[in-house]
Amino acid sequence: MSLSPADLKYQQDHINDTLQPNIYAACFICLPAAFIAVGLRFLSRPMTASGFGKDDWTIVLALICTTGFVVTCIWGSDMSDGQPPGNLEESKYAWIILKDGALAKALNLDLERINEFAKNIEQFVDKRFKNGRMPLED
Repeated sequence: MSLSPADLKYQQDHINDTLQPNIYAACFICLPAAFIAVGLRFLSRPMTASGFGKDDWTIVLALICTTGFVVTCIWGSDMSDGQPPGNLEESKYAWIILKDGALAKALNLDLERINEFAKNIEQFVDKRFKNGRMPLED
């Protein structure tokens, strides 16, 4: 689906409009909603027969990662004044470094073990989707 000439002209005329309000709205609505959902889950879990499990602590880890992502979005939005980056040369060189695995080498990461871990997670998720929730082990 292509844009009409009027829509294309509008986008070209407003290419430098700031995106900060959209970023702030998404961050300040979604993150508190996530904290409320996780908090309610932790309040309700003692009322169930199964109690707390690994899935609960995984959700906490995901919430921490999401919070870091949101903080990065807000920080990045403030640094660029809500504008897309004007000069992507730094990004181009950074991508070359990342693609060659320099970050993994600098952090002394074993890529084979990371790939194996990712495959195990994928197998677990597939099994979970096929079989539903599995009983918790004591």
